[in-house]
Amino acid sequence: MSKKPSVNTATAKIITAMLIWGSMGIFAVKLNWPPPVVASFRAITGAILAAGLIHKAGLKPDWREIGLHLPRLACAGACVGLNWILLFYGYMYTTVPIATLCYYMAPIYMMVLSPLLFKERLTLIKIFCAVLALCGTGLVSGIHESIASGSGPDNLKGVSCSLLGGLLYAFVMLLNKSVTTVAPQAKTFVQMAVGAMIVTPFTVFTTDFSPLVFDLRSVSLLLVLGIFHTGIAFHLFFSGVEVLPAQTTALLSYIDPLSAIALAALFLGQPLMITQAIGGCMILAATLICELFP
Repeated sequence: MSKKPSVNTATAKIITAMLIWGSMGIFAVKLNWPPPVVASFRAITGAILAAGLIHKAGLKPDWREIGLHLPRLACAGACVGLNWILLFYGYMYTTVPIATLCYYMAPIYMMVLSPLLFKERLTLIKIFCAVLALCGTGLVSGIHESIASGSGPDNLKGVSCSLLGGLLYAFVMLLNKSVTTVAPQAKTFVQMAVGAMIVTPFTVFTTDFSPLVFDLRSVSLLLVLGIFHTGIAFHLFFSGVEVLPAQTTALLSYIDPLSAIALAALFLGQPLMITQAIGGCMILAATLICELFP
Protein backbone atom coordinates (compact mmCIF):
# COMPACT_ATOMS: atom_id res chain seq x y z
CA MET A 1 0.00 0.00 0.00
CA SER A 2 1.40 3.38 -0.94
CA LYS A 3 2.07 6.02 1.65
CA LYS A 4 -0.34 8.64 0.25
CA PRO A 5 -3.55 6.58 0.63
CA SER A 6 -2.64 5.73 4.22
CA VAL A 7 -2.10 9.42 4.99
CA ASN A 8 -5.39 10.30 3.30
CA THR A 9 -7.19 7.60 5.26
CA ALA A 10 -5.63 8.79 8.51
CA THR A 11 -6.65 12.37 7.73
CA ALA A 12 -10.22 11.25 7.03
CA LYS A 13 -10.27 9.35 10.35
CA ILE A 14 -9.09 12.38 12.33
CA ILE A 15 -11.59 14.67 10.60
CA THR A 16 -14.42 12.21 11.25
CA ALA A 17 -13.45 11.92 14.93
CA MET A 18 -13.40 15.70 15.28
CA LEU A 19 -16.81 16.07 13.65
CA ILE A 20 -18.22 13.40 15.96
CA TRP A 21 -16.81 15.17 19.02
CA GLY A 22 -18.04 18.50 17.64
CA SER A 23 -21.61 17.17 17.68
CA MET A 24 -21.38 15.86 21.24
CA GLY A 25 -22.87 18.97 22.85
CA ILE A 26 -26.04 18.66 20.78
CA PHE A 27 -26.68 15.10 21.94
CA ALA A 28 -25.86 15.96 25.56
CA VAL A 29 -28.27 18.91 25.56
CA LYS A 30 -31.01 16.88 23.85
CA LEU A 31 -30.55 14.04 26.38
CA ASN A 32 -30.58 16.44 29.36
CA TRP A 33 -29.55 13.79 31.90
CA PRO A 34 -27.36 14.46 34.97
CA PRO A 35 -23.74 14.84 33.80
CA PRO A 36 -22.36 12.16 36.18
CA VAL A 37 -24.72 9.57 34.65
CA VAL A 38 -23.64 10.41 31.11
CA ALA A 39 -19.95 10.49 32.07
CA SER A 40 -20.23 7.11 33.81
CA PHE A 41 -21.90 5.52 30.81
CA ARG A 42 -19.26 6.98 28.47
CA ALA A 43 -16.43 5.64 30.62
CA ILE A 44 -17.95 2.16 30.95
CA THR A 45 -18.79 1.96 27.24
CA GLY A 46 -15.38 3.33 26.29
CA ALA A 47 -13.56 0.74 28.40
CA ILE A 48 -15.59 -2.13 26.91
CA LEU A 49 -15.11 -0.94 23.33
CA ALA A 50 -11.39 -0.27 23.89
CA ALA A 51 -10.93 -3.80 25.21
CA GLY A 52 -12.87 -5.17 22.23
CA LEU A 53 -10.77 -3.21 19.73
CA ILE A 54 -7.54 -4.39 21.35
CA HIS A 55 -8.74 -8.00 21.13
CA LYS A 56 -9.95 -7.62 17.53
CA ALA A 57 -6.64 -6.09 16.43
CA GLY A 58 -4.72 -8.93 18.07
CA LEU A 59 -2.73 -6.53 20.21
CA LYS A 60 -1.07 -7.80 23.36
CA PRO A 61 -0.70 -5.01 25.93
CA ASP A 62 2.56 -4.99 27.85
CA TRP A 63 1.04 -5.34 31.33
CA ARG A 64 4.43 -5.06 32.99
CA GLU A 65 5.00 -1.68 31.32
CA ILE A 66 1.44 -0.64 32.15
CA GLY A 67 2.05 -1.60 35.79
CA LEU A 68 5.15 0.58 35.93
CA HIS A 69 3.13 3.60 34.78
CA LEU A 70 -0.15 2.69 36.47
CA PRO A 71 -0.14 5.62 38.96
CA ARG A 72 0.06 8.16 36.12
CA LEU A 73 -2.42 6.29 33.94
CA ALA A 74 -4.82 5.96 36.88
CA CYS A 75 -4.54 9.67 37.63
CA ALA A 76 -5.20 10.42 33.95
CA GLY A 77 -8.23 8.11 34.06
CA ALA A 78 -9.64 9.95 37.06
CA CYS A 79 -9.14 13.26 35.25
CA VAL A 80 -10.89 11.84 32.15
CA GLY A 81 -14.04 10.95 34.08
CA LEU A 82 -14.14 14.17 36.09
CA ASN A 83 -13.44 16.40 33.10
CA TRP A 84 -16.38 14.85 31.25
CA ILE A 85 -18.66 15.56 34.18
CA LEU A 86 -17.54 19.18 34.26
CA LEU A 87 -17.91 19.62 30.49
CA PHE A 88 -21.47 18.26 30.55
CA TYR A 89 -22.26 20.60 33.44
CA GLY A 90 -20.86 23.37 31.23
CA TYR A 91 -23.32 22.40 28.48
CA MET A 92 -26.11 22.41 31.07
CA TYR A 93 -25.47 25.82 32.62
CA THR A 94 -24.28 27.80 29.60
CA THR A 95 -24.40 27.33 25.84
CA VAL A 96 -22.53 24.66 23.89
CA PRO A 97 -20.34 27.21 22.02
CA ILE A 98 -19.30 28.98 25.23
CA ALA A 99 -18.63 25.71 27.05
CA THR A 100 -16.64 24.37 24.08
CA LEU A 101 -14.44 27.45 23.73
CA CYS A 102 -13.76 27.65 27.47
CA TYR A 103 -12.94 23.93 27.49
CA TYR A 104 -10.57 24.52 24.57
CA MET A 105 -8.29 26.45 26.91
CA ALA A 106 -6.69 23.03 27.62
CA PRO A 107 -3.74 23.56 25.21
CA ILE A 108 -3.00 26.89 26.89
CA TYR A 109 -2.98 25.21 30.30
CA MET A 110 -0.60 22.61 28.87
CA MET A 111 1.70 25.32 27.59
CA VAL A 112 1.78 27.07 30.98
CA LEU A 113 2.25 23.84 32.98
CA SER A 114 4.89 22.26 30.71
CA PRO A 115 7.75 24.46 31.99
CA LEU A 116 6.92 23.33 35.54
CA LEU A 117 6.55 19.64 34.73
CA PHE A 118 8.92 19.09 31.80
CA LYS A 119 11.34 22.01 32.27
CA GLU A 120 10.32 23.42 28.89
CA ARG A 121 11.18 27.03 28.16
CA LEU A 122 8.33 29.56 28.44
CA THR A 123 9.00 31.92 25.52
CA LEU A 124 7.62 35.39 24.89
CA ILE A 125 5.35 33.96 22.18
CA LYS A 126 3.87 31.50 24.66
CA ILE A 127 3.35 34.23 27.25
CA PHE A 128 1.63 36.35 24.58
CA CYS A 129 -0.60 33.38 23.65
CA ALA A 130 -1.55 32.81 27.28
CA VAL A 131 -2.54 36.47 27.72
CA LEU A 132 -4.41 36.47 24.38
CA ALA A 133 -6.35 33.32 25.33
CA LEU A 134 -7.14 34.73 28.78
CA CYS A 135 -8.55 37.92 27.25
CA GLY A 136 -10.49 35.81 24.76
CA THR A 137 -11.99 33.78 27.58
CA GLY A 138 -13.19 36.96 29.22
CA LEU A 139 -15.03 37.92 26.04
CA VAL A 140 -16.39 34.41 25.42
CA SER A 141 -17.79 34.09 28.93
CA GLY A 142 -20.19 36.98 28.26
CA ILE A 143 -20.46 37.57 32.00
CA HIS A 144 -21.50 41.23 31.69
CA GLU A 145 -24.23 40.46 29.15
CA SER A 146 -25.54 37.48 31.11
CA ILE A 147 -25.74 39.46 34.35
CA ALA A 148 -27.67 42.19 32.54
CA SER A 149 -30.12 39.59 31.22
CA GLY A 150 -30.54 37.91 34.60
CA SER A 151 -28.79 34.63 33.71
CA GLY A 152 -25.44 35.53 35.25
CA PRO A 153 -25.10 32.90 38.02
CA ASP A 154 -25.89 29.92 35.79
CA ASN A 155 -23.69 31.20 32.99
CA LEU A 156 -20.83 31.72 35.44
CA LYS A 157 -21.28 28.13 36.67
CA GLY A 158 -21.12 26.86 33.10
CA VAL A 159 -18.01 28.88 32.29
CA SER A 160 -16.29 27.79 35.51
CA CYS A 161 -17.12 24.11 34.96
CA SER A 162 -15.88 24.24 31.36
CA LEU A 163 -12.64 25.99 32.30
CA LEU A 164 -11.99 23.50 35.09
CA GLY A 165 -12.85 20.64 32.75
CA GLY A 166 -10.30 21.99 30.28
CA LEU A 167 -7.69 22.12 33.05
CA LEU A 168 -8.31 18.46 33.91
CA TYR A 169 -8.07 17.54 30.23
CA ALA A 170 -4.73 19.36 30.09
CA PHE A 171 -3.54 17.11 32.91
CA VAL A 172 -4.75 14.09 30.91
CA MET A 173 -2.65 15.19 27.93
CA LEU A 174 0.38 15.96 30.08
CA LEU A 175 0.19 12.61 31.87
CA ASN A 176 -0.13 10.79 28.56
CA LYS A 177 2.79 12.77 27.21
CA SER A 178 4.92 11.48 30.08
CA VAL A 179 4.03 7.83 29.32
CA THR A 180 5.65 7.02 25.98
CA THR A 181 6.25 3.27 26.29
CA VAL A 182 2.59 2.16 26.46
CA ALA A 183 0.54 1.73 23.27
CA PRO A 184 -2.22 4.35 22.76
CA GLN A 185 -4.95 1.68 22.69
CA ALA A 186 -3.77 0.25 26.01
CA LYS A 187 -3.58 3.70 27.57
CA THR A 188 -7.12 4.43 26.43
CA PHE A 189 -8.43 1.18 27.93
CA VAL A 190 -6.73 1.72 31.30
CA GLN A 191 -7.87 5.33 31.54
CA MET A 192 -11.46 4.52 30.58
CA ALA A 193 -11.57 1.64 33.06
CA VAL A 194 -10.18 3.77 35.89
CA GLY A 195 -12.51 6.62 34.96
CA ALA A 196 -15.47 4.22 35.13
CA MET A 197 -14.37 2.85 38.51
CA ILE A 198 -14.11 6.36 39.96
CA VAL A 199 -17.06 8.14 38.35
CA THR A 200 -19.63 5.32 38.59
CA PRO A 201 -19.66 5.02 42.42
CA PHE A 202 -19.77 8.80 42.68
CA THR A 203 -22.77 8.80 40.33
CA VAL A 204 -24.59 6.03 42.20
CA PHE A 205 -24.28 7.75 45.58
CA THR A 206 -24.95 11.34 44.48
CA THR A 207 -27.56 11.12 41.72
CA ASP A 208 -31.32 10.88 42.00
CA PHE A 209 -32.30 8.43 39.24
CA SER A 210 -36.06 8.68 39.78
CA PRO A 211 -36.69 11.58 37.32
CA LEU A 212 -34.83 9.81 34.50
CA VAL A 213 -37.01 8.54 31.66
CA PHE A 214 -35.68 5.42 29.94
CA ASP A 215 -37.59 5.75 26.68
CA LEU A 216 -36.35 4.96 23.17
CA ARG A 217 -35.22 8.55 22.55
CA SER A 218 -33.19 8.83 25.76
CA VAL A 219 -31.59 5.40 25.42
CA SER A 220 -30.71 6.12 21.77
CA LEU A 221 -29.06 9.43 22.65
CA LEU A 222 -27.14 7.77 25.48
CA LEU A 223 -25.94 4.96 23.19
CA VAL A 224 -24.78 7.49 20.60
CA LEU A 225 -22.80 9.38 23.26
CA GLY A 226 -21.28 6.15 24.54
CA ILE A 227 -20.60 4.26 21.33
CA PHE A 228 -19.96 6.97 18.73
CA HIS A 229 -18.67 9.89 20.79
CA THR A 230 -16.46 7.68 22.95
CA GLY A 231 -15.53 4.29 21.52
CA ILE A 232 -15.64 4.92 17.77
CA ALA A 233 -14.31 8.49 17.92
CA PHE A 234 -11.35 7.51 20.11
CA HIS A 235 -10.59 4.53 17.83
CA LEU A 236 -10.62 6.75 14.73
CA PHE A 237 -8.50 9.37 16.45
CA PHE A 238 -5.78 7.04 17.70
CA SER A 239 -5.58 5.06 14.46
CA GLY A 240 -5.13 8.34 12.60
CA VAL A 241 -2.59 9.73 15.06
CA GLU A 242 -0.32 6.75 14.38
CA VAL A 243 0.15 7.91 10.76
CA LEU A 244 -0.05 11.70 10.75
CA PRO A 245 2.57 14.11 12.12
CA ALA A 246 1.71 15.64 15.48
CA GLN A 247 1.39 19.16 14.03
CA THR A 248 -1.05 18.00 11.36
CA THR A 249 -3.16 16.29 14.02
CA ALA A 250 -3.10 19.45 16.13
CA LEU A 251 -4.27 21.59 13.21
CA LEU A 252 -7.07 19.15 12.34
CA SER A 253 -8.21 19.25 15.96
CA TYR A 254 -9.61 22.75 15.34
CA ILE A 255 -12.46 21.10 13.43
CA ASP A 256 -13.85 20.01 16.82
CA PRO A 257 -14.59 23.46 18.33
CA LEU A 258 -15.48 25.08 15.01
CA SER A 259 -17.98 22.35 14.12
CA ALA A 260 -19.38 22.44 17.69
CA ILE A 261 -20.06 26.18 17.35
CA ALA A 262 -21.64 25.80 13.90
CA LEU A 263 -23.79 22.80 14.84
CA ALA A 264 -24.99 24.41 18.08
CA ALA A 265 -26.10 27.50 16.17
CA LEU A 266 -27.84 25.35 13.55
CA PHE A 267 -29.56 22.73 15.71
CA LEU A 268 -29.82 24.36 19.15
CA GLY A 269 -30.30 28.01 18.24
CA GLN A 270 -27.21 28.99 20.26
CA PRO A 271 -25.24 31.48 18.13
CA LEU A 272 -22.33 33.41 19.55
CA MET A 273 -22.61 37.15 20.09
CA ILE A 274 -20.11 39.31 18.20
CA THR A 275 -17.92 39.88 21.26
CA GLN A 276 -18.01 36.16 22.08
CA ALA A 277 -17.06 35.26 18.51
CA ILE A 278 -14.10 37.65 18.74
CA GLY A 279 -13.09 36.06 22.03
CA GLY A 280 -13.39 32.60 20.50
CA CYS A 281 -11.13 33.64 17.63
CA MET A 282 -8.60 34.91 20.18
CA ILE A 283 -8.58 31.58 22.03
CA LEU A 284 -8.27 29.52 18.85
CA ALA A 285 -5.61 31.86 17.45
CA ALA A 286 -3.60 31.57 20.66
CA THR A 287 -3.68 27.76 20.59
CA LEU A 288 -2.87 27.74 16.86
CA ILE A 289 0.18 29.98 17.36
CA CYS A 290 1.35 27.64 20.11
CA GLU A 291 1.08 24.68 17.73
CA LEU A 292 2.90 26.45 14.87
CA PHE A 293 5.64 27.94 17.07
CA PRO A 294 6.27 25.37 19.85
